[in-house]
Amino acid sequence: MKAKVKAKGQKNEGTMVSGDATADSIDEEFNQIPQEALPRHIAIIMDGNRRWALRRGLEPTEGHRAGSERVRELALAGKELGIEAITLWGFSTENWSRSKAEVKFLINLFIRYARKFRKEFLSENVRFRHLGRKDRLPRKLMDIFFDLEEKTKNYDRSTFAIALDYGGTDEVVRAIQQIIKDGVPASKVNEELIMNYLDTSGLPKPDMIIRTSGEQRTSGFLPLQSTYAELFMIDDLFPDFTSNRLKELIIEYTKRNRRFGGGRYTNVSQVG
Repeated sequence: MKAKVKAKGQKNEGTMVSGDATADSIDEEFNQIPQEALPRHIAIIMDGNRRWALRRGLEPTEGHRAGSERVRELALAGKELGIEAITLWGFSTENWSRSKAEVKFLINLFIRYARKFRKEFLSENVRFRHLGRKDRLPRKLMDIFFDLEEKTKNYDRSTFAIALDYGGTDEVVRAIQQIIKDGVPASKVNEELIMNYLDTSGLPKPDMIIRTSGEQRTSGFLPLQSTYAELFMIDDLFPDFTSNRLKELIIEYTKRNRRFGGGRYTNVSQVG
C-alpha cells in the first residue's frame, strides 16, 4: 500500500516548496513511500506566529489567526497522508503568563475554531483528542472538546490531538498523582502503566517531533513519549508550515536510521 499524496482541496501546480523542490517532485517521492514506513504519530510544536506577524508589520494576533488556519490544514492532512496521529501544541502551561489581552484573544480563537472545525472532523471521520489540563480552560471550550471526543471516539483511521494548557512536567505530575489516588501498589508501576495514565493514552508514541521557527529545544513537549522520536528543528515560522513541507520532512524521516538503542538499523530502505 502506498501513502496518499495530496491533502483534500490542495492544489498541486508545481509551486516551489523549499530549495529546488517543487510540489510535483515532493509528491512523486512521497508516493514511493510504503505505508508501513510512514511515521505513525507526528507531534508538532507550533512556534513563530508572532514573529510571522511582526515581520509583516501586523499585530501579533494576526499571526495567531494565520496559524489557526494552518492547524486546520494539518489536522486534515494526517488522514490524507496516511498518518495515524498528528498532535499540535498550541498553548503551554507557561503561556498563561503572557499579557491578558493576548491570552484572551487566544482563548476566544480556540473557541471559535473549535466550533468551526467540529463539523469538519465529524464529516471527515477524524478522531479528536485534547491533551492537557481540563480545569483551567473555559467551560464553553471544554464542552466542545468533550462532545467532540465522545462523538469521534470510534473513528480509527486518523487522530488529531490538540495540546492546550499542556506542559510535559505537569502531565507527568498529574499522572503520578492519579496513580497514587488509584491506590496502585509500587510493585505494579511499570512503563506500560505510566503510559496509560498520560494524556496520550491510546496513541502511539511520536515518531517525529517537529518544531517550527528555528528554536532548538522541545520545551518539555511529550517528554516520556518522545524518548526515541526523530527531531526536526526547522526555520519555517508556523503560518508558513504547509502540508507540502510536512511531506518533505516525512521523506527525510524515512531516510534516517532508527536503532532505538540497539544495533539494528530501521529505515525505509530496509522495510519489508
